[in-house]
Amino acid sequence: MTDGLLFTILGTMCGVIGLLYNVIRNLRNDFYNELDKMKKLSDDRDNDIKELIKEMKADLKEDMREIKNDIRRAEGFKCAGQNQG
Repeated sequence: MTDGLLFTILGTMCGVIGLLYNVIRNLRNDFYNELDKMKKLSDDRDNDIKELIKEMKADLKEDMREIKNDIRRAEGFKCAGQNQG
């Protein structure tokens, strides 16, 4: 082989390797970008779920207060009815 042909082959191999490196790097970057998007979506969903749980707890506390007040009122009527008899 002549030196020119050897350098041509080596240059072509380096060019192909460089192109493959860029393709792999771009694929890797795309993969990590998609992974970051998925993580952000997951975090947003987690925050939405946490907020929903807080709202449900607040609603439950309010419902429990109303039930306790209803029970106290019912006991008051019961006691008043017993005192009249």
